[in-house]
Amino acid sequence: MRLKIATLAAAVAVAVSSVLGANVAAAQAPAKVDVASGMRWATDLNIPDSHSGWCTIAAVGTDESGNLVALTAGHCGSSVPDGSPIWLKDKPDAGVVGHISSTRRNARPGPDYAFLVLDPDKVNIKSQGPLGRIDHIGSNPRPFQDVVCKYGGTTGKTCGLTMTNNGSTIWNFAYVSAGDSGAGLTVAPSYTGLVGIVRSVSISGSEYTNIGAVFAHLNTLPAGAPGRGFVVVNN
Repeated sequence: MRLKIATLAAAVAVAVSSVLGANVAAAQAPAKVDVASGMRWATDLNIPDSHSGWCTIAAVGTDESGNLVALTAGHCGSSVPDGSPIWLKDKPDAGVVGHISSTRRNARPGPDYAFLVLDPDKVNIKSQGPLGRIDHIGSNPRPFQDVVCKYGGTTGKTCGLTMTNNGSTIWNFAYVSAGDSGAGLTVAPSYTGLVGIVRSVSISGSEYTNIGAVFAHLNTLPAGAPGRGFVVVNN
C-alpha cells in the first residue's frame, strides 16, 4: 500500500512539474508583433529617429514557397548586403523580425522593389495597417480619372489624382517625402487594393513603381525566389 501511495505521489509530482514547466515556457515566449502596410522598418536601429534612416512597408503576404514577406522599395537598404537583418522602427523591442532578401531591384529603367522575408516565429502578417487596409491587388489607375492614396510612414495617408501611368511608372500628386519610400499606393473607391510603391518625389509630382511591373519582373525570376508568387494577405 505504501508503495502504491509513493508511486502515485511521484506521478502527481511529475505531472505538476510538467504543467508548471509548460506554463513558465509559455510565459517566457515573446509575443508576436503584427506587421502590415504603412509600418516603418530599418536596417539599423542606431540611426537617429528621423525619416532619412528608414522606409515603409507597402503590403505583406506570402510567396509561392510559403514565406511571410513584406513588399517595399528596392532602393531601401541598398547599401547593405542580402540577408541583412531588419527591425520595425516603431516596435524595437521585437528585435530582429526578418531580413532583406536577394529579390530586390532599383536600377532604372524598370521596377524599384524589394522583398523582406519575415520571421514566422516573431510576426503575424495583417491586412489592416496603422494608416489603412491593403488586402488585394487593385485595378490599374487611369490617368485623369482615378484618385489614389498612399500610406506612408512619414506623411501618413495622402491622396491625389493619377496624372500618368505607362504600366511601369505612375505619377500623381499624392504627396510623399523621405521615409515614405516603399509605401503602398491604393486606388479608389475602396483604397484597399495595391497598385504601386513609392519610389521618389520631384517638382513634377510623386513617382510610384506600378505593381504590374513588379509582378512582370518577379515572373522572370527562378522558382523559389523570395517574393515570387506574392499574394497579399486578406484577414
